[in-house]
Amino acid sequence: MDLVEIFDMKGPQFLLFYAAAIVGGLVLFRVFRFSFDSSRRLPRMKLPVDLDPYLISYMKGGVKNIIPTAFASLLQKQAVSLSGNQILKSKNIPEINSDLEKCLLSKVKTSGSSRTELMDSSVEKNLSVYCDKYSIMCKNEELLINSFKAAFLTLLKGIIMFSLLALGAIKCIHALNNGRHNILFLVIEIVIMLIVLGKFCNTNKISYRGRKFLEDLMKTNETLKDKAKSKDLTPEMCALGTVLFGTAFISASNLSGLGQVFNFQSTKNSILNSSGFHSCSGCTSCASCSSCDSGCGGCGGD
Repeated sequence: MDLVEIFDMKGPQFLLFYAAAIVGGLVLFRVFRFSFDSSRRLPRMKLPVDLDPYLISYMKGGVKNIIPTAFASLLQKQAVSLSGNQILKSKNIPEINSDLEKCLLSKVKTSGSSRTELMDSSVEKNLSVYCDKYSIMCKNEELLINSFKAAFLTLLKGIIMFSLLALGAIKCIHALNNGRHNILFLVIEIVIMLIVLGKFCNTNKISYRGRKFLEDLMKTNETLKDKAKSKDLTPEMCALGTVLFGTAFISASNLSGLGQVFNFQSTKNSILNSSGFHSCSGCTSCASCSSCDSGCGGCGGD
């Protein structure tokens, strides 16, 4: 069957063919995703006794994602304060034991620093020195998919969606040129294709084992949301609650201003809400963001 025969198909025939092509594209992507994720053969990772919140932040969005999580801890320690959309360094800084937090704190001005300044690539580069251990752990425990494989999956998803979109669009144009205007069902099917592939073709770098690890963490630490305004809330608990639950924790705590600075998103519906915050401007949903896949990459599951 050549392309001419495909575009000359009658409406119902082409709709069936197009539906089969969508299923075929989805299956192809899932086969690659499954084969790339070798963590499925491993047992669930045991929850560490002394959990480092920055490991979770790194898993969800790399070094850049650690920045707002660290500020949750620094705010609780009263090392910084908020003034509108500015973060100010406190005059009386308490003792900070974390080298990562010390490095980040050195980038904050007493007069105030904006989100843009604090999310700058130079800040990220300086912090990366303290994140090597998280990268090594994610690799050893197979919590993340290899960067090359993740990039290939993103490319494959784009090719599949573009090919199916082009196929549907050309069929619409072909039908209109031949005086057939009953293309409503095909348009609906194209829209469904974009929604289905966008949702189920998961390009997130978090592996199957990593996702199960996050699920266990969220179940184990569910009570953190109830302790958000507790006087016994430690900086470590603030950081963990922030990275695990996003606005669900932030809005219930005394850190609500931090949510405005970093545009935190709720992780209620998906643990794969990579960042918990938007790392790029112009995005309205982490599930639909395609321009910053490593920072707030799509939600979904395997």
